[in-house]
Amino acid sequence: MTMLSISCIFFLLFLVAGGSVLRSPECDKTAADNEGYASYFKGLQSVYGLDDTIYKCYKDCGWPSSTSASNLPTLVVAVGLEAAGQKMWTTAVFDAVVESDPTICASDVESAKPYSINGDKSFPLLTSEELARSIDTGFVAKGGTDKCKILMDFSHSFPNGKKKMPGRVMRHGDLVNLQQLHGVRYNVKYLVILRNLADNAVASLSRQNVRTIDHSVRSIESSLVYLEAALAKIPCHQKFLAHFEKFRTDPRSFSQPLKSFLGLDAASHPAATAALDRSLSAFAKNKKNLPVLKVPRDVVGGLCSRKDSEKKCNSELRAMYDKFFSLRGHMWPTFAATASSS
Repeated sequence: MTMLSISCIFFLLFLVAGGSVLRSPECDKTAADNEGYASYFKGLQSVYGLDDTIYKCYKDCGWPSSTSASNLPTLVVAVGLEAAGQKMWTTAVFDAVVESDPTICASDVESAKPYSINGDKSFPLLTSEELARSIDTGFVAKGGTDKCKILMDFSHSFPNGKKKMPGRVMRHGDLVNLQQLHGVRYNVKYLVILRNLADNAVASLSRQNVRTIDHSVRSIESSLVYLEAALAKIPCHQKFLAHFEKFRTDPRSFSQPLKSFLGLDAASHPAATAALDRSLSAFAKNKKNLPVLKVPRDVVGGLCSRKDSEKKCNSELRAMYDKFFSLRGHMWPTFAATASSS
């Protein structure tokens, strides 16, 4: 059974259960014929393969230009591992559109965790109302007003925050709760940021938020299992796969797909669409080489001898990550088939 079929079954079950859902068609059936999407879909095909259900799901569905939730504010949340490229997407997309259009505003879903804290006790957030209140708090803190039609949060990753603590793996937003708000309080969308997992892991470890390789791989493993399971219940048209390597190779190919996904068009958001195109063009012209990632020798020391060079140590580390994540790729197919680093 394909992922698209699973999404459709879930949608029908939700209808039967009396849930609040979009009444318009889930998918844009013309997406595969849209020339503006061609390069983006070609990139997805190269990552997942022509017959892969993930690739087919997005190509067959696209991002409908209008839904019954269009009268609700849109909430766009970036979802990805720490060091997967949030800064790149923030610079190239988030800053460009937020600074150009007063109806597109920064939001903050940091408090949208699966729990609340009362004194020294924590309690799970179980309802959409509880979650909405926590998001409203962050929205107001960012200076949000009623004029904001699109709310965007690209500032958090999985795990959430920079706390150097053993329990850090549990610090993340709750996508299951966020999805409860779709069609009720917001038109919720997810920008799923993906990067080659070995590169992602080395980049994360080089930040030294964790100090052991085992903690590093287990934190990533836990986050990926959660992300894959939570995202599997969300229809394709609410998600956008933002591959780090593909964006660096051809950022302009993301222009039309991103505009459709974010709900931007030249008529309703002329300044934002123009700003996005300028930003993508500037990124393409001024693309910088990725920094050389350095992991402290005391962290990778167990993989190599003291006589080995730093380059060799880091190469051994990357090879270990490659093997670890390849063995477990079946647990997170959306993230497993990422392109090689460039």
